[in-house]
Amino acid sequence: MAKASVFPYLPASALPILDGLATPMHIYCFDSERIAWANRAGLDIWNATTLDELRRRDLAPFSDATRARLAEYREAFKRGEERTETWVLYPKRIATPVLDRCTGVSIDGHAQAMLVEHLIPSSAMPVDELRTLEAVRHTPLMTTLHDMSGRVLVRNPAAAKYFWDFDRSAPHGEKHFHAMFADPTLGAQLLAQAASSREAEATAVMAIMGSPVHEVAIALVTDPTTGERAILVYQRDVSEAVETRRKLDESEEALNLVLNLSTAPIFILPASGHALLDANGPAQQSFPEGFRDDIRRIFIHRNDLADMRNDLLSGRRSNWQFQLRARDDRPFRASISAVRFRFRGTDAFLAAITALDQFPSGAPDSAAADAFEHRTWEMEQTLLAIASHEFRTPLAIIDSAAQRIERRVAMARSGTGKPLSDDDLTAPVHRIRATVQRLVRLIEDTLAQADPMEAGGSFTPEPTDLSALIAGICNAFRERHPEMVFDLNLPLLPLIDIDHDLFNRVVGNILENAIKYARDEVRIDISAAANSEEITLVFRDYGIGIPLSERSRVFDPFHRGSNVGARPGTGLGLAIVRQIVAMHDGFIDIDETDGPGATFRVHLTRRAPSTAG
Repeated sequence: MAKASVFPYLPASALPILDGLATPMHIYCFDSERIAWANRAGLDIWNATTLDELRRRDLAPFSDATRARLAEYREAFKRGEERTETWVLYPKRIATPVLDRCTGVSIDGHAQAMLVEHLIPSSAMPVDELRTLEAVRHTPLMTTLHDMSGRVLVRNPAAAKYFWDFDRSAPHGEKHFHAMFADPTLGAQLLAQAASSREAEATAVMAIMGSPVHEVAIALVTDPTTGERAILVYQRDVSEAVETRRKLDESEEALNLVLNLSTAPIFILPASGHALLDANGPAQQSFPEGFRDDIRRIFIHRNDLADMRNDLLSGRRSNWQFQLRARDDRPFRASISAVRFRFRGTDAFLAAITALDQFPSGAPDSAAADAFEHRTWEMEQTLLAIASHEFRTPLAIIDSAAQRIERRVAMARSGTGKPLSDDDLTAPVHRIRATVQRLVRLIEDTLAQADPMEAGGSFTPEPTDLSALIAGICNAFRERHPEMVFDLNLPLLPLIDIDHDLFNRVVGNILENAIKYARDEVRIDISAAANSEEITLVFRDYGIGIPLSERSRVFDPFHRGSNVGARPGTGLGLAIVRQIVAMHDGFIDIDETDGPGATFRVHLTRRAPSTAG
């Protein structure tokens, strides 16, 4: 790898000479992100009383665009170049726009620094033009101006950061506009389209490390310095979205395969409206013409569809028996099993249908029983495919974010990309962690609804200080959610046999609900009390509450309140809580709440603590 050029050395003996000049100057050090020196005129620009006071100021870049711009300057100085551009300084939070000439230097103690000469004061800078310039510099949208041959005239910091290695490795004067596309003919096609309509756009693979996919829009404009025509290019990296869409398409193809292989009639219905989103072959063969345009045509009693949809939306039930209309207009009795899921980005229901009229009212014969068992198995497989479809979405997000990190690491290791900083990794890592947590909750809720011990291991209660256990759970939550306010009233309680892992899910699910359904402040009050028969725990949140008419069903599996809006959830959390509390010989109910929110009361029967045998 070529050794980076050394910045020209500026001896300390030269600084007194610069100190007397009328042009404001300062020296900024890249490693410390502070000013090491300024002349007297420079102190005035920075509104500083002394050099020591100015040296103590933290001038770390306040935006990714500024950081990228400084990094580009640093590389330019290594090549012996200088930069003359407008900057906006903020001495003591006072906006001060100036035209600066910046040159790379090294001084004692700092191998890479920048000598800045302030050429034009703020009074000479048009305010509106300055704001426009700063907006372009700070936008995350990559913006580049090329001449008509494709040579780069200027890039904003977002584009300079992205095309850093591309510009450095390509020969000087090469047609960068044309060369950046993996398809070498696309640049010419876009220019031809823009020549007739002045604008053109495309989604294209870039010919740079990692082969990212960009949305590219171009417009033909006039270069304000030469009066010649130029190409203004806007770009946005959509690699992650394209990859996620591809994986979701694969998931949808797998779902369609399951639907089409099933011999049971299956259709996919939107959460609102009557036109189907999809239907398999057996459904199209079983029902009247035009049922895909209006699913109400298959119901003998049209209110049945509304009842089914309301039950699914509220989580009351997922299986019904209705009178349906066959393709020959003959009515027949059928069982419908349905599940709610996301289909092509919309809220939808998948319904599988089993005809019941083929079975006598008594016990079915062997052949009919086998047929019914096979049809039931098919519906189970279909619902399993739906679960797989739901799991694929977070997995696709995780995989796309991981690939993005992998590409950046490969570029850094090969020397074709800049070294990775914490900022480069923080956003994708946070996204991966958040998505993993979402996936884990989905898996745990699915397992726990079938059997709480399936997700939490064996049932192993042990003598427990319940107040200490709850306080520890709340402390762990406080670390992950510092915005959450806890009001704990947990006195010393008699020991009681508790499975720690399972009870952690009880408290955790209640706390998660307090966060998910909060109004403004995320707050929960937890208190405990004991008498001779039981220990009582009270959890009171201050969220959206539970409608009075729905409180009797709040612990039912898949039930979600009518007031939850777009908040995500499976409707399994409180059902799992009830199961685990019951395993501890207890029960949970809802208390009346004075004011906003909901109050849950957990009753645990007191028993003598178990002893080791």
